[in-house]
Amino acid sequence: MKIESHLTQVSWNARVSRDWGRWILHRILGLTFVIAAIGLAGSFNIRLQNQSADRLTSRAIQSPAHLAAGRARATPDCDLWSSTEVESNVDDRLQEFSGMEISENHFGRTYSINDSGNTSILFVANSGNRNVEEIDLPGGLLDTEDLSLGPCPTSGSCLYIADIGDNFQIRPVKTIVFKPEEELENQNFPFERIRFRYQWDLRLDAETLMVHPISGSIYIVTKGRSSYIFKIDSSALEDTASIHTAEYVAKLDHTGIAAGDFHPSGEMFVVSNRRLYEYYVDLDALEGSDHPFVYFEDYRLVPTMRDTVKEAAAYAVDSIGIVYGSEGSSDFSRGGKIGRTKCERPASFERGLSPFAVVIEAEDGHLRGALRIIESNDRRIAISADTLPETLEEYSPESGSAVYEFQIDEDGIYYIFGLVNSPSDINNSFHMKVDDQPVDIWETPPTTGWVWSRANKNNGTGDASFYLKRGNHTLELGAREPGTALDKLVISNDPSYPVR
Repeated sequence: MKIESHLTQVSWNARVSRDWGRWILHRILGLTFVIAAIGLAGSFNIRLQNQSADRLTSRAIQSPAHLAAGRARATPDCDLWSSTEVESNVDDRLQEFSGMEISENHFGRTYSINDSGNTSILFVANSGNRNVEEIDLPGGLLDTEDLSLGPCPTSGSCLYIADIGDNFQIRPVKTIVFKPEEELENQNFPFERIRFRYQWDLRLDAETLMVHPISGSIYIVTKGRSSYIFKIDSSALEDTASIHTAEYVAKLDHTGIAAGDFHPSGEMFVVSNRRLYEYYVDLDALEGSDHPFVYFEDYRLVPTMRDTVKEAAAYAVDSIGIVYGSEGSSDFSRGGKIGRTKCERPASFERGLSPFAVVIEAEDGHLRGALRIIESNDRRIAISADTLPETLEEYSPESGSAVYEFQIDEDGIYYIFGLVNSPSDINNSFHMKVDDQPVDIWETPPTTGWVWSRANKNNGTGDASFYLKRGNHTLELGAREPGTALDKLVISNDPSYPVR
């Protein structure tokens, strides 16, 4: 009986041991299968991405437009970039900072967004990232990556926001929403949207949207081991019901492009990854490139802060600087930074345009209020607000102003100079306004006679330069401090003329 019991127990133990062995074996095999499946899926996804890129390159090379097109090279506006400087910190709510645009219609205003995994919100801030407002974006957006200002389909300026992120390259259709800049805060004015596919039904990841400032054409730069440019014609904005095609334009020399922006002229653009590159190419005149872009001829490296990938890049409103930003660290221990690289020596006066100068006698302007014609001790005829009782902190044309009209022959960056006499450091400034740009303060140096002063801004703390198109323009000077006198004005594309 004991033997039978023992054998039974042995049999039972053996069965249990065998069953446990099978169970463990099944689990090991199952886990191995899962790991293999994940590996195959990853390999398959990588293969799909590589095949997608290879297919794009193959199709692009075979494209007749690609073979027939040439390049339309522009001339750089800057010969020497200054060292970069940090402007501000990125707002804490922008931990996945993924796009920035600077408004030309509202001085100091910037627009920013986060990318996927965050609430669909547009952040509106001033240049110091203070007083940040939030505007809800329309529903249904999966991975917003960039935004761009550009012409509306009818008139005015629109803000375009691109839902183009696709890390796994599985989305066949992408979306761009847009809305007039003046209606962004009006929740009763809806965003419009267009949908598109990439040419040849490619599925690509992208983080860069650029809207051409002249034609309104939409450009998308893909991200990956190769960066390709695709174009959606501006006519697509008038048809929000169809699914449009983004057509191949060119391949850039860089990988992992995460941001970009057009120069206000439309003849150049900037793109960024960990570095910043300015291309001197008008994409509207380019329908494919049959050879690689050439460094220094077609693009140059712009100095920037040494940090992570620059998730945002935009030309400053004055067109002589590039502003860019990076997101914070992945563990949120370090916030993002916004930096600016300024143009130290513009190239416009070395392009056959210089010396170009408009010389205006101060008394030839249309004068109002406290700004009046005077005769100085050395018999100069000038204008001054010598009867002004106190400093005017706010510009008021009625209180004292001089308006000058002038004409520019070619597009470019221009500077304003004045032959001034400023008796002290509390009698040495004007209000200044060019065309429809914001009013600023030109602080002249205290003098003991007449000296040339190049216009500045922000109470003398910043350089003042203006990107002006060919044609007619207006300069307004406003009375600010009593006793500041002006004899002559010069408007030139040479930053040292007439102060040599």
